[in-house]
Amino acid sequence: MLSRFEQMTGQDKVLLIHGTWVRDSDQRWIFEPDITAKVEHFIRIFSGMTMTELLTSVRERYQLSSTDSTLKLSYQYPEWVSFGDGELEMPQYITEDTEVGVFLNMRRYIEEVYNHAQHVICVVHLWRNVMA
Repeated sequence: MLSRFEQMTGQDKVLLIHGTWVRDSDQRWIFEPDITAKVEHFIRIFSGMTMTELLTSVRERYQLSSTDSTLKLSYQYPEWVSFGDGELEMPQYITEDTEVGVFLNMRRYIEEVYNHAQHVICVVHLWRNVMA
């Protein structure tokens, strides 16, 4: 559910995407966004954010007043992070305070590496395609 990122001072702006996790014909997990959504919804996440604060922020952004609705928040590591064991290819669900921190830190580390090693990432993808 969490995808594009924009780093802010002490906070990160995260795009929320409503959709469903499904398996493709090769049994890999893929996220199918709800294409009926016409507006992009962003929230800000920050170091030390709790699961309750995250859920409150998402509920406010989607204008969900009822707490009867169950929200499942998830993300997936980029393909180039995977080590081939399949574990990182699965959707990663955010269900508790420590997982909010893991998501935020993972997102920051990936952006740091990605911003400073774009060509290395391209080479990884090219090499994987050649090997396939």
